[in-house]
Amino acid sequence: MRSQYVITASYFHPLTKILSTLFLGFTPLYKLEAGYTWGMVGLLALAFYLEGEKRESLRAGVTFGVISFGGSLLLERGPVFLLPLTSFLLIVQVLYLPLLSAKWMVETTDVGSLLAALDQIRVPKEMSLPLAVVFRFFPTFKEEEKNIRRAMKVRGLTMKHPLQYMEALTVPLLVEASHLADDLAKSAETKGIANPSPKTHYVEVHWKKRDSAYLIGMVAMMLGGA
Repeated sequence: MRSQYVITASYFHPLTKILSTLFLGFTPLYKLEAGYTWGMVGLLALAFYLEGEKRESLRAGVTFGVISFGGSLLLERGPVFLLPLTSFLLIVQVLYLPLLSAKWMVETTDVGSLLAALDQIRVPKEMSLPLAVVFRFFPTFKEEEKNIRRAMKVRGLTMKHPLQYMEALTVPLLVEASHLADDLAKSAETKGIANPSPKTHYVEVHWKKRDSAYLIGMVAMMLGGA
């Protein structure tokens, strides 16, 4: 019998996001035409928007515009001493699509829907459980980073002293990462993650036409821009 506590997952199927990130992971291997690259950025921005992340949707396009035009301008007219910055912008431009897709995947996929999707295609627990822990780790780690930066700001630690700033940021982050890993492992064991019996999912995931349309559009632009 269908449980009254079953809820619907996010707008896109989690497997759509995983496949998108895997496909776009090949884009740094060859040069894409600018128009197709912008089309894929626009499609990812639309995906953010449909997931309710309107600010991230706008930020995706604006950030890529700054990186793209800034890198091209510096490459053509920039002074020699800005070559390291130019190289950095060009590298980020090449990696932007897979990084943006990975960000979409991590920030809009909850652990429950991810496990439900992986169980649908019968992924072994030895693969699905570590992946679920990774998805749970990064959002929590990001929140802890914000708290550390806020505490540093209160104590007057700024980028005016770069070495001191990086030390004050890195050491607590490493300690916190270790604590987070222990806490997640304890939480998983407490919830019976090692129990071999079938699990109950409170999140429903369904492959819909929009998932197929998104992947077909993304792959078509990848092949067309190659």
